Amino acid sequence: MLITKLLTSVKYPGDKYWDIVKTSEDAMFVHGDENKIDYVNQSGICLLNASSSLELIGADIFQFVVDEEEEDIQERLGQIKADEFISRPINRCLKAVDGTKKKVEMHGGKVLYNGKVSIITVCRDITDKEYDEEEF
Repeated sequence: MLITKLLTSVKYPGDKYWDIVKTSEDAMFVHGDENKIDYVNQSGICLLNASSSLELIGADIFQFVVDEEEEDIQERLGQIKADEFISRPINRCLKAVDGTKKKVEMHGGKVLYNGKVSIITVCRDITDKEYDEEEF
């Protein structure tokens, strides 16, 4: 599966998989031990309705999560850091910079980013999908 290969293969900007991260339609966020965003791709900027990556770099990831306790997030991040296999994505609600709420499907993995072990979180916006399913 491409995403599994990507999550375990991205090492640093310039890596052969980095172009996939940069150009993916899925939002991708790299964050380290302090849970601060170190990198966000263009889709992530759009997902969170930010004007640029500068608005997100250095921001605490917890400020964007609406429907999950920080303790639960820390537990999941701990599982990823410990190389425990997480078999499926989870659905969450994120709060964008402007306060808009977005439903996302998210999955993560451990990567080496600029020489540091980090987490890459991949988010797929399912806000419209959730809305469409409710109509039927």
